[in-house]
Amino acid sequence: MASALARRAGCSSAAALWGAARGFASVGSDIVSSAPGVSLQKARSWDEGVATKFSTTPLKDIFHGKKVVIFGLPGAYTGVCSQSHVPSYKNNIDKLKAKGIDSVICVAVNDPARIVIEFYGDFDGSFHKSLDLEIDLSAALLGRRSHRWSAFVDNGKIKAFNVEKAPSEFKVSGAEVDAFTAEPFKGNPAAVCLLEDAAKAADELWLQSVAAEFNLSETAFLLRDSSDGAAPRFQLRWFTPVVECAPAPPFQVELCGHATLASAHFLFTSVLAEHDTVVEFATKSGILTAKKVPAPDGVGVSGEGKLFIELDFPMIDLFECDNAELPSIPKTLNGASIVSVHKSATAGDLIVELSSGKEVADIIPDIHEIKECSGRGVIVTGPAPAGSGYDFFTRFFCPKFGIDEDPVCGSAHCVLAPYWGGKLGKQKLTAFQASPRSGILYLELETAARRVRIQGEAFTVMTGALLA
Repeated sequence: MASALARRAGCSSAAALWGAARGFASVGSDIVSSAPGVSLQKARSWDEGVATKFSTTPLKDIFHGKKVVIFGLPGAYTGVCSQSHVPSYKNNIDKLKAKGIDSVICVAVNDPARIVIEFYGDFDGSFHKSLDLEIDLSAALLGRRSHRWSAFVDNGKIKAFNVEKAPSEFKVSGAEVDAFTAEPFKGNPAAVCLLEDAAKAADELWLQSVAAEFNLSETAFLLRDSSDGAAPRFQLRWFTPVVECAPAPPFQVELCGHATLASAHFLFTSVLAEHDTVVEFATKSGILTAKKVPAPDGVGVSGEGKLFIELDFPMIDLFECDNAELPSIPKTLNGASIVSVHKSATAGDLIVELSSGKEVADIIPDIHEIKECSGRGVIVTGPAPAGSGYDFFTRFFCPKFGIDEDPVCGSAHCVLAPYWGGKLGKQKLTAFQASPRSGILYLELETAARRVRIQGEAFTVMTGALLA
């Protein structure tokens, strides 16, 4: 997110988070189940150790029913560990506690210390081995140690997981609060521009140039519109860096969920009155509405005091994919095991179901091949891991529109919600978009009305003004 992010007198950049939560390969898994039978030894004095017979603490006692930030060191409490890594947590512990974190824990192979952070020893390496975090540092005369890592664990479930590429690096595993909450630098970034000049709002070349300058997956342009109803209304247009998202033959509906969410967030927090709870958007695909809502069921304490927004979008049908398009799919997805291939009725996206959510998260697609596919892009989806708290995983690749991977795509879930709702027999679903930035979408089907309600959050990252 660079200088493209601006707001207030002109623009706003709001990352449409959908409750973003992203981790490493184990995101969504249960940390206790991942390391069965493993216990850790809490740091204490020798006398305390003797008095307790050097007892260990089962993982369930550490994690169940608690919000825990945990980080691991390669071993010795020296160098990067003592100068940067541990102090980053010590200095931010009050901020973490203020966010509802119950405990901050460091796990090290050796040299635990006793400060405000709880230190545990993994002396036989079984904990890190179970989580696939063990590393061989024998070449440095250190033997078997752990990667440098951090995680946010909520009631045993891993919600965020960050692993450094090398033991000497300290880039992603620090104690910045943003890494453990659904706030900035997660989800899908969008620039939101509130225009006062109708001529500018009609100048498509200028709008496209601004979007190309921002170079985000979507830039939303708002212009206040007249409204016959009680809710305020704004004209809304969406642009990728290379094209406007608007109906075009043969596809007659074009939507952008995350930029609509970001637009609603900006208006509710910076433009509209506090009593305004609904806003309407006049788009080339029809009238869309967004409204303030309570936190979704099951979100719990972490949702209190936050602004959740619900989008009311049309349900999108899918149909069987033409056999002529199927031969290229395995190559496009580098040989992943494919369950089925469908096509959306509006944007013509190919919808490829894989056998598991893990395959969705791990896939490395052939972007060049995706450019050759028919339709707008390729949606890859699969069932979420058991016990993850999600119903299905998704990723969306759209290089034709200048977006190799859309971090979190709301409109894709207008077709995925009825698809998975039918397969799972559910009206309410929780979806995880497994992109590097990631996000969570709370979905509800209104089958009779053929609508999909999508709930999520957003966070304003930067403000400024357009000068061009």
